[in-house]
Amino acid sequence: MWRSWLDLQTDQNLKDSQQIVQLFKVNIFLLSTVGNRIPPAFLPTPDFHSITELSSIRNFRGKAQKKLKNAAPVAPGTPEQKARLDIAMKNAKEAPCYNDPKLVTSSSLFDPSKQEVPQEVHNPVSTSFGASPHSLTMIEKNEEWKVIKEEKWDEYKEWTIRASELYNEHYAQVQARLVTAVPV
Repeated sequence: MWRSWLDLQTDQNLKDSQQIVQLFKVNIFLLSTVGNRIPPAFLPTPDFHSITELSSIRNFRGKAQKKLKNAAPVAPGTPEQKARLDIAMKNAKEAPCYNDPKLVTSSSLFDPSKQEVPQEVHNPVSTSFGASPHSLTMIEKNEEWKVIKEEKWDEYKEWTIRASELYNEHYAQVQARLVTAVPV
């Protein structure tokens, strides 16, 4: 019934080795980052010439997105939390989505002003049509996009690629366990 001192010491060594393995995994993740950026979830959207090409890209991304799992909460002050926060802060300084002056809201990305990881954010699809009473209705936005698509193809492509970059950054942050996606 009584455990020997050696058994207790072995249990402590096992716990220590599990912590070392966890730190090793965090360090491997740190090494897999691209500069100060987290690795992209998908390749950048290529220059497309038709809606059919764009649809195939979006379909692939949509299927991959369904496989993403949200990160489990991390205890504050742990080495893993500190490592994730450090990665998130460095990534926020260099990721194009954070530095794009035309993207005024980024409720689907990590917010550097909050010191928590993973942060709860909205899926990019959920945030595309604002919930504000001042925002356009979905029908009005669809009509506006139809006009842009037909009359201003270059502007449409610019915004489509910008939206794609936002999706890619969001999914990369979910994969890196910096954010968890919640429905609006």
